[in-house]
Amino acid sequence: MQITLLATSDVHGYITADSFQEPGVKLGQGYSRAISVIEAEREKAPGPVLYIDNGDFIQGSPLAAYYHDQASVDRLISAANLGQADLAVIGNHEFNYGLERLDQAIEAAQYPILCANILRNGQPLGQPYKIYDFDHVKIGVLGLTTAYIPHWEQAENIVGLSFQSALEAAQKWVPHLKNNLACDLVVISYHGGFERDLETDQKSEEDTGENEGWKLLNSALPIDALITGHQHRQIAGVKNGIPTIQPGSRGEFVGKITLEVEDKQVKDAQAELLVTADSPESDTISNSFQDEMNQVNIWLDQVLGGAESDFRVNNIASAQINDHPFAQLLNQIACQYMNNDVSATVFFGPDVKGFHGQIRRRDVLNNYPFPNTLVNVRLKGSELRDILEKNAAYFDLDDQGQVVISEDELRPKMRVYNFDFYYGIHYNMDISQAIGQRIGEIKKDDQTIGPDDEITVTVNNYRAVGGGDFPHFSMDKAVTADSTTMPNLIMDYIEKENQINLNFTPHYHVYGCQDK
Repeated sequence: MQITLLATSDVHGYITADSFQEPGVKLGQGYSRAISVIEAEREKAPGPVLYIDNGDFIQGSPLAAYYHDQASVDRLISAANLGQADLAVIGNHEFNYGLERLDQAIEAAQYPILCANILRNGQPLGQPYKIYDFDHVKIGVLGLTTAYIPHWEQAENIVGLSFQSALEAAQKWVPHLKNNLACDLVVISYHGGFERDLETDQKSEEDTGENEGWKLLNSALPIDALITGHQHRQIAGVKNGIPTIQPGSRGEFVGKITLEVEDKQVKDAQAELLVTADSPESDTISNSFQDEMNQVNIWLDQVLGGAESDFRVNNIASAQINDHPFAQLLNQIACQYMNNDVSATVFFGPDVKGFHGQIRRRDVLNNYPFPNTLVNVRLKGSELRDILEKNAAYFDLDDQGQVVISEDELRPKMRVYNFDFYYGIHYNMDISQAIGQRIGEIKKDDQTIGPDDEITVTVNNYRAVGGGDFPHFSMDKAVTADSTTMPNLIMDYIEKENQINLNFTPHYHVYGCQDK
């Protein structure tokens, strides 16, 4: 018997193929294209098919922001209902709008939501597993979520929850499925990724517990297939006899695992990624959302004001190396709102374009897609220096001595958000020096900040709780915090100012060998 496992992951609210950059612009991605691929796979499969969405479904696009604004996140879940998902796993971004919204989504789902390792009142937040019987072959599917969520999420969004290591949960539940529930096969759907390279076994990131996929594959647990996500990578292969997939993001791929089963055991296994770009959008999805997409585009095209200065971002690396007016604008908005004079902000990905001319709601949400809030954190000068040294490690030198983004930040996953643009302090970064020794004198108002001096820095809630593994950031150092999201602050600021401008002056300088 052939059993087919299909998976999407990290759809992030991209239900249709719309890019949201401009009305009517379609891309080779989207849940609607993925469902078209899934429908074709179901039709041609010689045996049973299980389709699993691996998490991060209800947040991340302007459409998701619209539904949150309208308090109707259940409409996003209706897409997965129409796509006839058999199962889903909770992703870390499912918590961004709070537990009330998450519970609303779970209630709207017409399929089981799995999550064995996040507990509420001592019980799994979702069903820990789901068992299927295909011609007397019992398959247990275990759902797991990255346990690193408390390092990013606002505390009020995860009140009453406890987080267990994915590996520890698997060590509990996999034997239970095999021995107590007599499952012949065990599949893990894990909203998390890999901490090591699957070919070389070399570390690909710091082992913080955010990603435990490699440990799961090397745990010697009787796992027959592993579905992953979270990192937005494109992975398909077999490791230690276990087929594993990670199907990118925004519906650009469908992961497919094929299990050939004889005598209730896997005799052969294949893993692959199916490209969705060449498939049409599923009429079932696109027709259902057409009227609302028209409403969303009207909502997104609301003009908020204009930009007299040029805030366009043409090259992310150049902007980070040279400082940039758009980052400085975001920092000034944060400082003004939080009544502070030192701030740090990030660009969230390569899609950041900045502002130019007329500014619409669409432009704000495309540039700042996450509902981050702001926190004032009190630091010592020595702590600030350590943080800036971590920031400077984002860069490296190429063979010609020119400053470039470090390969560690580009692979296995591009982490543009691991560099902070600082405002209100002045300093230099010498990338020709060893990591940890790159930051020169740090000044504020022409005064040197000493190791024992104290300074308050405004950052987003992701960084304030230590997100990105920056040293010394933690909520116990928070002075004040606010619940208004940064996208809303940006929109309010533009509406009040009407025409925004900025006298840009870089607050830091980055040097390489060629600059000396």
